[in-house]
Amino acid sequence: MATVKVTSIKRASERFDYMQEEAHFVDEYVGSRNAEIGGNVNPKIAPQLFDKLVRANGNNSNDLYQIIQSFDISEFDYKDYDPKVVNKLGCELADKVLKDKGVTAPYVVYTQADGASHHVHNHILICNYTDKHKSIPKGLSFFKVAKANDDVVTAQYSPIQDGLKAVREYHENEERSPLNGHYHGARRDNKDRKEKKDILASDVKLALSRSRSRQQFEQELARLQIRIVRSRTDEDGWLTKKGKFRKNITFYRDGIKARSSGLLNMTAQDLSERLEQNAAKPVEKEATAVKTTSEENVNKRRQKRLRITRQEQSQTITNKPKPQPKKLTEKEYEKRLEEMPLAVQLKHWQEKLHKLMAKGKNDSDKEFHNTWQKVMQLNELVADEQSQKAVNTTQYNKYNTNQTNYSNENDLEY
Repeated sequence: MATVKVTSIKRASERFDYMQEEAHFVDEYVGSRNAEIGGNVNPKIAPQLFDKLVRANGNNSNDLYQIIQSFDISEFDYKDYDPKVVNKLGCELADKVLKDKGVTAPYVVYTQADGASHHVHNHILICNYTDKHKSIPKGLSFFKVAKANDDVVTAQYSPIQDGLKAVREYHENEERSPLNGHYHGARRDNKDRKEKKDILASDVKLALSRSRSRQQFEQELARLQIRIVRSRTDEDGWLTKKGKFRKNITFYRDGIKARSSGLLNMTAQDLSERLEQNAAKPVEKEATAVKTTSEENVNKRRQKRLRITRQEQSQTITNKPKPQPKKLTEKEYEKRLEEMPLAVQLKHWQEKLHKLMAKGKNDSDKEFHNTWQKVMQLNELVADEQSQKAVNTTQYNKYNTNQTNYSNENDLEY
């Protein structure tokens, strides 16, 4: 069955270099890295073209999107197949995906079978720059690409594609399906992200209202565990190498990354001008009260999160079932019985002997005989122990009497 995998690629040059590597697993059927190369642009100039276009856009975090279209051996056997047919299917899938998006973009399709399993597959590289001079809107969704793949790969090439399509449609419609909430192959909790982003925006505004310079602004952000994203450690997050203001400043905290234009509707220059306005204002005594109130709000939020966490932990501990003591077998109990006092041991074996007698057992039974011997042995040991205690008691009393008499005689002498 034909399956797809969707990934975003940050640097196009690295992906094109990977496509031009030597064949990984060569044998008598597979001798080259790429069995066929196609697309809507010349593959020879594609690396330079992609790089030029994405650089012209300037706002792309990813240079291209890659779709790996894999085929089962029942569809295309690497020992005997037509690479042009497989490559054409990849081109049709790319055209279908872009048509559904309502855009046109350059793409290249590499047909390969040099993997460890020699499964025939297509690497479809789509440039993240469209005819509308922007990146592909909202990227590529895995489920939409998979649906387009179902439409392109007909029953002629995939006898069980209909079954795969039915399973995918079931998961898409299932309310509690584990596949729901995926985008680019990753799970996202949009509600939680929105809440975190709103808190991030309020904290950045708070830091901005307190600051009178860029340095102070970054210090306030650091205190709130927010950092300004830089591609290099020695790079200025505000200015370019030419000394001009960057279009945006990117803030990051707890996995949430947001640009200043989207978060505050302000560019880097707008933020700088706001800081200059703050610096021009006279320092008021009320500023301390505002600062204290803001800090109190931050502390209240943190205390609330900590209280909720403790409640969840206590709930988990309360609901945890108590461990039940292990019930000993009769043999295990009798083994431990040897460490107990003789009187306790005798009582146990006497009770066991009475139970055997109640069942009609007699001396001809081995268990009855052994129990009887144990009772007799313990009777003797208990009797010896009691007689020894009596002797010890007599000697102790005699000793005390002698000590008393000796003391009285000494008193008389004095």
